Amino acid sequence: MKAIKYLSMAMLSIMGSSVFALPATSEMTALSDNELAAESGQALFNMSFIAPNDASNLMKGKTIGGAAAGNIGFYKLGLEAELELNANIRNLQLGCGGINGADACDIDIKNLALSGLPDSYDSSGNPVFNNGRPSTSAKLTNPFMEFAIKDPEKASTREVLGFRASAEKISALLTAGLSNNATP
Repeated sequence: MKAIKYLSMAMLSIMGSSVFALPATSEMTALSDNELAAESGQALFNMSFIAPNDASNLMKGKTIGGAAAGNIGFYKLGLEAELELNANIRNLQLGCGGINGADACDIDIKNLALSGLPDSYDSSGNPVFNNGRPSTSAKLTNPFMEFAIKDPEKASTREVLGFRASAEKISALLTAGLSNNATP
């Protein structure tokens, strides 16, 4: 057993030292502003802001409970990628304790699952998976988190009103409970 350990350590040492011994084949080159402007690329993460007075702001001119929605801007942090996810959450509890009491939560969901779409549906409308639900993954294209901020231009009065987590396109099945049928 010790011989294998020493052999593996020797191999790792040789591999590690050979990486540092290789000559650099490329290096960074300084670009002028014009040369840099001519280049294009894509970032993995992107961030955007929709100002309260922007024409694309859907809250502009809206009312909430009869009162003007006010000065609300939106910050969006996105991932420019297709993300595959298969999540099984046995117990999701949020907002527990406090005014809810020792054993109560604002959100208490048992057996929450996010998976891919089924292969077909039976005559009752229940999903049918050929290899089981865990064998499929949800596909989220360009997932993002967006924050609604009141008074985004004023640091002294800025307030987070809410956030949402979503994606530009989602191909998934979200289930809660133990069975994937009409009465879980």
